[in-house]
Amino acid sequence: MANRCQAALGRAIRDHAGLAPEAPGQAGHVARVPSRGAHWLGRPVLVTQNSYEVGLMNGDIGLVLQTGAGLSVVFPVKEDGIDTTREVSLARLPDHTGAFAMTVHKSQGSQFRRVAIVLAGRDSPIQTRELVYTAITRSSSRLDWLGDPAELDRALRRRVGRASGLGDLLWVR
Repeated sequence: MANRCQAALGRAIRDHAGLAPEAPGQAGHVARVPSRGAHWLGRPVLVTQNSYEVGLMNGDIGLVLQTGAGLSVVFPVKEDGIDTTREVSLARLPDHTGAFAMTVHKSQGSQFRRVAIVLAGRDSPIQTRELVYTAITRSSSRLDWLGDPAELDRALRRRVGRASGLGDLLWVR
């Protein structure tokens, strides 16, 4: 799912910015990044499995950077109320994936300065007001919508249907 999400994001950004597909030497060229699993300088990484031994949790995000120990993933941390960083060697990194793009579900609990929302490019029952709200509230500074405004309008008009019956049970006298 993450790879499909990243591919869709790349297409949406190219379409939105008027860029041509990857075509070296031409205007609008978009550089390709190394394939999945490769660790390269500047790669954002999303931890997908808790590791109490390493001190990383599902959802933690870091960057692959050059450190004194070679390439490591550097995570922002807060120690005694002070913002700092923590280096984790690639060998000790728990299950992870690239973090250039992620689903709204995976982004829950995270906050980002900039967020770009890209929906499916077609009508879908999972595109709801609640999904858009969750995506919007991940951004602390800037939000970009990459897509058809009509698709956003349809999503905002669709609400999640609750079928648990809990509301009825709470009002039983």
